[in-house]
Amino acid sequence: SDAQVAVAATTARIGQPFDLAFGQSADLTGTNLRLTFTRVAGDSRCPTDVQCVWEGDAEIAVRIDRGGTPAGTAELHTSAGGGGLREVDYDGHLVIALQSLAPAPRSGHPIPDAGYVATLLVREK
Repeated sequence: SDAQVAVAATTARIGQPFDLAFGQSADLTGTNLRLTFTRVAGDSRCPTDVQCVWEGDAEIAVRIDRGGTPAGTAELHTSAGGGGLREVDYDGHLVIALQSLAPAPRSGHPIPDAGYVATLLVREK
């Protein structure tokens, strides 16, 4: 069956990188914010076994809940070269940044959404 496996929520600290699996949430210690990795909007990153002129880009969406209420979505890119943003400001005093997205692509091996893990960093502005 294709039953969605519930991924346990994790906790994250401001200023420390943390991993979020696709569909996973992280509660940000000391805040009432919860971040959830909800979507991979596109992955055109250069496969590791191919020579590319450009590294390519992947975009993910991270939902932000504040005190249990949806408070926005951060759209983050692995590359800033295509006009996308690797980090976004939130609420005037926090920055949410995508540090990396695993796994690295290989040609002919599409990555299912559930296979992705994003490394994020939330820091004080």
